[in-house]
Amino acid sequence: MGDEEIAVLKAEFRNLVEKVDRNAEISENWRVLFCGKLDKVLDRLQSLPCDKRSYIPTQINALWGVIVLLIAAIIGEWVKK
Repeated sequence: MGDEEIAVLKAEFRNLVEKVDRNAEISENWRVLFCGKLDKVLDRLQSLPCDKRSYIPTQINALWGVIVLLIAAIIGEWVKK
């Protein structure tokens, strides 16, 4: 390898390291924000009385059912075309 090729590889490696560092910082910031929001949701759920909390699994199952049906309908229409 010539000196020019080594210089190009070094520059590409530096750029790669900068991108990885930038992505790590962005993902860390996202994690902090997401965990904060998740903590707020969990705190609210824990503050609900037991009789209201008992409906939550049923509601979640119903939402999953609706989502699955929508995805199946979208895939069905896609396959038809």
